[in-house]
Amino acid sequence: RVASTLVEAYTQILWVERAAADVVLGFLGACFLVHPHIAQCVFELWAILKDANRDDKLPAGALGALLRQLGPACVTSLARFGRWDSPHSEDAASLRQLREAQQDIVVDMLCIAAGSPEAPWVLSLLQEPLQRAEAAKDWHGVEVFWYAFSGIAEALADEPSLPDVYQFVVQSIFRAEVSTVEQCETAAILLRTCGPHFETSLRPQLASSVQWLVGKVPQIPETASEAVQELCGYAGQHLVPHIGEFLKVVEDAAPSVSPSVDASLHGALVGIARHIPEDQVVAAFGQICQGTSRQLQGGIDVTLEADRQKLHRCTCVLLRCTLVMEQGGSSSSGPSSRSTGGAGGTGGA
Repeated sequence: RVASTLVEAYTQILWVERAAADVVLGFLGACFLVHPHIAQCVFELWAILKDANRDDKLPAGALGALLRQLGPACVTSLARFGRWDSPHSEDAASLRQLREAQQDIVVDMLCIAAGSPEAPWVLSLLQEPLQRAEAAKDWHGVEVFWYAFSGIAEALADEPSLPDVYQFVVQSIFRAEVSTVEQCETAAILLRTCGPHFETSLRPQLASSVQWLVGKVPQIPETASEAVQELCGYAGQHLVPHIGEFLKVVEDAAPSVSPSVDASLHGALVGIARHIPEDQVVAAFGQICQGTSRQLQGGIDVTLEADRQKLHRCTCVLLRCTLVMEQGGSSSSGPSSRSTGGAGGTGGA
């Protein structure tokens, strides 16, 4: 209760007595570190500060000091309580809710710092513990910072580029020895969230990202395959030289994955193929769909369950491929050629 009351009163105290405000701020910073239940009582502080900053209700020079005093405590709280192996959480649902709130705080911190000298410092607050966790092979520690950077990437989705730190963040995924589904899911979601930037600033990481995601299809089939289609939709033109080897991987994987995953992987191939010269696109589309067409050549007996399942798979693949190609239009360049994954949930695929 004391923490919640002080959160509500903090901005008023800041205007009246700066020294008292510093004492309150020190107490609130400590609240982030004691226990997740206590930390949750003060999470609202960042939303209040963000609104106060937007409405010009903070005293001059107060913003930088606030970030410098509270930022390290918030990041430490994330690292301590947001891990999937945290001993402080009662159940997975509570931990997931806590992580979402902590991710929101990190995003709020960067939004508040935007355009100020504190913005790079906020990113360094996240990069440094990520580096330490990787060096220590603390993969749960690495994962929680991937999660934080994923939230920031989502907030910056419409920006022309991501901060330079994302080169290191994405590369850390390829180096990490992740083993759990949660770790792989977080990494895949991070890559998917960065999708628009693989066409520009993250282009050097594109081929490795797609390769990593394809390698994780057996472990996280839906998430990985959808992320692959997303990346190929945004930056497929840079993957044209790899389409042949990718097609072989997809054809080998097809019998062992679900129809929706099969559709996403074929959709990713079409996302690349639509950037091939126009006089070769039809042949490339036919080659991508050749395995599916071959399954239909022998006919379908809809009275048989196995054949109905085969028909469902083939329909999912063909529909997805058609929709992705349609999104590309007749031109292999320009905004119309990008896929945002909108075909992902169409037709049960």
